[in-house]
Amino acid sequence: MEGEVERMDGAVELELMINSIEGNIPTQGLIDNLEALAFKCLKDESRQKHVTTIKRILQFLDIHSQTFCATFLESLLHTPETLGLNGSDPIFLLHLVCALSEQLFQENFEIINSAGFWKLIQIGLTHQCSLTRKRALFLMKRYTDTKSPTVNSHAQGILGDMETKDWEEYFLILETLEEKQVHIVQQVMNKLPGLVRFHASWVFIVYCRFFTHQHITVVKWGLENFLFTFNTQAENYAGDIQSFLTTDLLQCLNDSKLYTKEGDVHYGQTIRDLVTGYINQLVIKYKTEEELIIGSFVQGISKVSWGPLPLYWISSVLPQIQCGNILTETSVLSLLDLVELHMVYQEPLLRGAAQHNLLSFVCQKLESISKPVLETFLFTFWRNKIITVDAFSRNAFQIVLFNMYGEDANRIVEETLAELRNLKDSVLTPVHLLMKSVQKTLLPFLIMFSGSPSDLFTTIGMLYQSLFSNALITNRPYAAERVNLNLEEASRFRIVFFKSLMELLIAPERRNGRDFLKYYESKPSSNHLSEMVSYLLQKNDNLESILTSLGILKLSQDLENIGIADVYCDVLSIVPIDQSKAEDILEQNLKELINSKASSVARAISLKVCLAILNSFTNLTTIVIRSVLTSIPIQLTFDHSVSNRESQKISGEYMYEFTNNQMELIKLCIVSNPSVFTQEIRESIMNYLEQTLESCGSKCAEPAIDLANLLDISALSLINQTETVLLELRKNDMFWPVLQTSLALIFSNIKYNPVEMLRILNTTARDSSAPGVMGSLILMLDKQFQKGLLYVDDHHLMYEGVIPILARGVVFGPTFRRDQMIVTDTNRIISEEGSLLSVNLVEGSDHELCQTVRIKSINILLSLIHQNSTSAKSIILDFLKSTADLQLEVSKGRIRHFENSEVHKLRNRMMQALLLVSSVVGAHPLIDETFKVELLNILLEQLLEHTEQTSVRYLTEWSAVTLIKSSLDLSSRSNRIPSGLENSLWDWLEKASSLRIGAVPSFISVICGVCQHARLPDRPSYLEKALVEISPWSMAQQFGIRVVAQLSFRKIWDCCSEFPEILQKYHVLNQCLSRSLYASDKSTKNLAEDFYLARFDPVEHFTLQDIFLHFPNLCGLGDEEKISRNVLTLMKTDAIQGLVGSGDESSTLENCSPTKLVPRETSVIHPSADNIQRKITPWKSMSVEADSDESQRFSKTKSREYPDLIVIASLIDRMPNLGGLCRTCEIFGVGTMTIPSSAALKDKDFTGISVTAEQWIPLEEVSEPNLPEYLITLKKEGWTLVAIEQASRSVPLNRFKFPQKCAILLGKEREGVPVELLNLVDYCLEVPQHGLIRSFNVHVTGAIVLWEYVRQHL
Repeated sequence: MEGEVERMDGAVELELMINSIEGNIPTQGLIDNLEALAFKCLKDESRQKHVTTIKRILQFLDIHSQTFCATFLESLLHTPETLGLNGSDPIFLLHLVCALSEQLFQENFEIINSAGFWKLIQIGLTHQCSLTRKRALFLMKRYTDTKSPTVNSHAQGILGDMETKDWEEYFLILETLEEKQVHIVQQVMNKLPGLVRFHASWVFIVYCRFFTHQHITVVKWGLENFLFTFNTQAENYAGDIQSFLTTDLLQCLNDSKLYTKEGDVHYGQTIRDLVTGYINQLVIKYKTEEELIIGSFVQGISKVSWGPLPLYWISSVLPQIQCGNILTETSVLSLLDLVELHMVYQEPLLRGAAQHNLLSFVCQKLESISKPVLETFLFTFWRNKIITVDAFSRNAFQIVLFNMYGEDANRIVEETLAELRNLKDSVLTPVHLLMKSVQKTLLPFLIMFSGSPSDLFTTIGMLYQSLFSNALITNRPYAAERVNLNLEEASRFRIVFFKSLMELLIAPERRNGRDFLKYYESKPSSNHLSEMVSYLLQKNDNLESILTSLGILKLSQDLENIGIADVYCDVLSIVPIDQSKAEDILEQNLKELINSKASSVARAISLKVCLAILNSFTNLTTIVIRSVLTSIPIQLTFDHSVSNRESQKISGEYMYEFTNNQMELIKLCIVSNPSVFTQEIRESIMNYLEQTLESCGSKCAEPAIDLANLLDISALSLINQTETVLLELRKNDMFWPVLQTSLALIFSNIKYNPVEMLRILNTTARDSSAPGVMGSLILMLDKQFQKGLLYVDDHHLMYEGVIPILARGVVFGPTFRRDQMIVTDTNRIISEEGSLLSVNLVEGSDHELCQTVRIKSINILLSLIHQNSTSAKSIILDFLKSTADLQLEVSKGRIRHFENSEVHKLRNRMMQALLLVSSVVGAHPLIDETFKVELLNILLEQLLEHTEQTSVRYLTEWSAVTLIKSSLDLSSRSNRIPSGLENSLWDWLEKASSLRIGAVPSFISVICGVCQHARLPDRPSYLEKALVEISPWSMAQQFGIRVVAQLSFRKIWDCCSEFPEILQKYHVLNQCLSRSLYASDKSTKNLAEDFYLARFDPVEHFTLQDIFLHFPNLCGLGDEEKISRNVLTLMKTDAIQGLVGSGDESSTLENCSPTKLVPRETSVIHPSADNIQRKITPWKSMSVEADSDESQRFSKTKSREYPDLIVIASLIDRMPNLGGLCRTCEIFGVGTMTIPSSAALKDKDFTGISVTAEQWIPLEEVSEPNLPEYLITLKKEGWTLVAIEQASRSVPLNRFKFPQKCAILLGKEREGVPVELLNLVDYCLEVPQHGLIRSFNVHVTGAIVLWEYVRQHL
């Protein structure tokens, strides 16, 4: 038998064993075999499928071997490892416990009240698997239904003294949190304060479910509630609180979507403040565990793989924690791991700001730290550009160092000297590792003394003398003699020492090609530290030592020597050298450079030496030109015969470096002596650059393109190659410097290939992959325009190519994903910290990028119009055409668009620019009057169409008023005959009244603005005509037109105060309209109080801040449409001087309320409700043993609530009705349902309505032809057949008593139940009805009948 146990499936074995008893008492051997089979099923890797088998074994043994069952159940919950189970596998454990729940709750209640049982439930309630959570909830539900007053003392600490009603409410909260709909979960928010009665572990379970809910709104509610209101009753921090804080809470906080909220750009700060407040409360409450709280929080943070945005906000919590200096070295090492392992590929500005927060935290809270860890910590943050010797962060760490060393400053000097001496003895260490070690050693020393330059100067000099005094006397230090070093190796450490000092003292550099970002300029630092290094080099005559070492390096073929030579050449560039010596060095290395017999290593080093000398003596380029001009470019190859792939890679890198250095040498020569380079030489160099770009690609792209720009010849072929290189570099940091140099080359080539270059520029402008592309393009375009380089043959501007680019710039504002918008908002907050965050000096923020592009584009557009009045018409019309093309591109042909849609934003940005254009055109004396009329007609035609959103319509009206006013002001100042722009308004008003009455308010507003502010030639007549034309509209049916007309009439009436005859003539009319102006109607009041009608003034508010900042805000546009005051200062064109106000003073629009004509978001309020809406979960009907075994769903062990009820739906042929009836039958617990064909189960119309009900109810396929036979069979088996049909002998449903064993027959949709089938049934029922329609839908009928059956048998 035991052999069979090993071979057979558990269920089959069980059947064989039980059948072998045949009614007799089982033998002990059989009992032993059953126990062995139970253990075998437990240890099987696929034990999930054996749950039913284990359950049946225990049920059998419970009768014959109760001791085993009790022991088995107790071990299952308390020591599962004794059964061969992993206690950390709650999925299987809960599955098995649910299957055994009948035995547990009926016979083993002491196990239910044990700590192990409840710990398993707690694990299950927070599990990721929804089925596992439902099993835990199922056990909780059974407990609340059958709770015993006796509770195990071990479980008492978990369960507490909660009453049944408390557990029922707790269960309701957890059950509700399983729902996906936000409005359902929202109802239980006000029940959370009541959780304070529960043990902390139960409260954390609820919040854990909030934190892991799939809807971010629910997560935010739970997080805010927990951080703001939760007050745990736990006596100690260690345990539940620590576990929850360092795992569940931090995992929740690592979600970028948390840090934004509609209408609140500062929500990240809110989360930060809430977390800070919570941690500080913990520190206050558990003061004796302060070190554990901070340490565990830091450890928890360091173990999370953070997103960039959450990391910044959570790291900003750390410096604000109110605690003592308790940060240990272990915590510092954890933070170092966080920086080096999880902060490598994040967005640079966020990463730098987060590291600054970590640095500030360590500076404030550090208790003690060893020197090696301190050096590693400082070096890591220096390498990441967070610490510099001259930065604010240095001052913070000076305090840490002073605390470590007290007044004994000599101790750090002695320690530094000892460490450097040890490194000196390791001179053969690879140069980059040696330099890293020297820098780590020097950094604390430099920070300690950098506050006093004189002390630092003296101390470094002393270090130098102590380290290298022997080297000044003899050729080799002792260590060199001991290990038989050559002269270069013996002097290498000294040069590494100088190079390390240079790098530590120099300010960090910004990344190339990102000039479009916003940076903060650092204060110019004094160069006394660099002067000190130069002084030491000169004082100790290091020049000859450097030259000798370089000569030794040239003698070897080792490629590593090229890298070592970099250190010597960098130091050589700051060594004081007289001119004659520099000439000798240069000539000697130039000879070696062009010597074809010299090794590749020697020639590469010689080139580096030449560049080091020329960077200090640019006037010596004549020697280069005289010596090697005919030999350049030099083709150099390194040894590729090595089989090691890594060596081949290094060889290739040095070849690229040599090529780049050679191009740098040519560049220096061209800059200093351009006349020497003839057209032929330049073309030869251009051919070389094309070949270089072809062979080296992106590795040499930037210097090649930069050099091509200096050649000042046609570079069309190279530019075409550049497009390919840029595609390769799309996701590489090199993309931006290459793009910048490429744009400069394209602009410089416009004069050679204007059509092709402008085509390329327009293609670049259409690149939407990164906003920085447009930022770089507009920045370069602005520079070219300022320099006057956009003019080509005969000084004609290439409008056709530039205007489309400017149009894209004016409306620029790509659609960002929500997470990108959050990052941009956070970048703004970081940038606002200014120089207090050192990262702002080296990493730029993109939060003003789109705004800057728009303002600079408008600036160029206005300048073009102002400076080229004769071409103004073509410029403006091209601009309007380009924006129309862009609108078509964005809308994709759709006519309708909505508030804050992309088309709306585009139109709004375009009209902001056109508003300023209208001012410039109207005030420009050289622009033709006929074009002013044409531009006004364009604006008024747009108003007549009446298809624009509110903000665009307002701006269009404003533009029309501004154009007319500026034109009339010009005519008045220059005594010119007015063009009569204002008089055309009457015709447009008449046209609107007949064609588009909805546009009438716009024309009334324009007329009102002209009456108020324009210098009208015949002012009284115009005002009187305005009163006459507008007054009829004051009594219009449409309340919008009526209110606008009434308010405009009042404003025009005020303008007539200087004309008494008008006031007297229309006195009665004014009185009549005044009475209706302040009507009590809510809609009328809202319209009358709108800022545009009540407070807006087209002249007073014609300022940049009102146009670009306050106006978008009042019109309900998003934050991305508001341009900051800082960016507005970039508008410096002469075109609007004297026309547009600066807006430096506060505006009256600043305090206005936004328009009520645009719908706005409403805040969320958690309702207080005792009657909670919830979806029913059929806990009593759950087949827990069949949850994961589909074959068991309809087995004999799976009972339905009404097994004797059959619904016969074989006559229903419409799938939605059949699917809906299936769903109804499953919900009411029908025993069996018949269907006409099993193919219906795959029909989408069926499954869309049934929502998986077919998986949970027994279905039987009975086709219509087989139905009579099926009914006869049922009748023979004792079923009562009931047909639902309107017949002469039908019984009303409310008068019929359903028998227990009943089969209900439903008819077809139209025909009902066929006559031949009616003759087979026992009863015929009908649903009473009182309406005119003859019958119910068959699904509705079935539902009504089934409910009546269920009601009678409840």
